[in-house]
Amino acid sequence: MKIKFLLIVFSLAFMTSCEKDVVKTMYVGEDLVHCDGVGHAECMQVKFDKQDVWTNFYGSIEGFTHQKGHSYKLKVSETKIENPAADASDLKYTLIEIVEDNASKVANFKIGEGSWQMVDLAGMQEFERKPFITVTPDENRIHGSTSCNKFNGFLSLEHGAFKTKDLAVTKMACPDLTVEDLFLKTLNKVAAYKIEGDYLMLMSDSNEVLMMFDHLGQRE
Repeated sequence: MKIKFLLIVFSLAFMTSCEKDVVKTMYVGEDLVHCDGVGHAECMQVKFDKQDVWTNFYGSIEGFTHQKGHSYKLKVSETKIENPAADASDLKYTLIEIVEDNASKVANFKIGEGSWQMVDLAGMQEFERKPFITVTPDENRIHGSTSCNKFNGFLSLEHGAFKTKDLAVTKMACPDLTVEDLFLKTLNKVAAYKIEGDYLMLMSDSNEVLMMFDHLGQRE
C-alpha cells in the first residue's frame, strides 16, 4: 500500500513538472544588438513566429551559443521558474535541437571607410546632436564632432590600437557641454578598437567597450 502511494505521489510530481515545460520553436536573428538599459551588453533578437517582429532577448538559451552572421531556427524547452531572482526572467530556455543554421556574409567595414556615428557613449544613448568620427589611416588622422564642437588630431592604429594625440577642438559656445565633455574624456581612455558588422567599438586597455558607433556610408 505504501509503495502504491509513493508511486502515485511520484507520478503526480512528474506530471506537474512536465506541465511546466513547453516545447517551442524559436527564431534567432543573425545580429547581436545593444541591449537598452543593460550597459554595454549585447542581446540576441528572437521571435516565436515568422510573422512576429524581432524582440531583444535579455537571457540565454542553455546549450546554445550564437555565432554572429548566423540565423537560426531552434527547438527549445521553455520552463517556468518559481520564485526567480529579482529582475530575472521567470522563464528558462533550454536547447533541444538546432533545426536550421543559416550563415550569411557579414561584411566588416574598414575603419577608414565612411564615417562613424555614435550610438552609445559610456551608457548614454540619447543625443540632441550625435557625435561622429572620421578616420584617415594613411595619414594617421582623426576628425569629427563632439556633438557641439569639431575636433581633429593624430591617431595611432598600429596592431589594433586606437590612441588619439594632440586633439584640437573648436570653441563654439553651446548651451550644454555635457555630451562633449564626456565624449572627450572617454575618447582619451580608448586604447583599442574592433569592428563587427556595421558597428565600431572603441575599448579600454581591459577590452571594456567605452564607445560604440554605427557606420555611415559617406565621409563627414
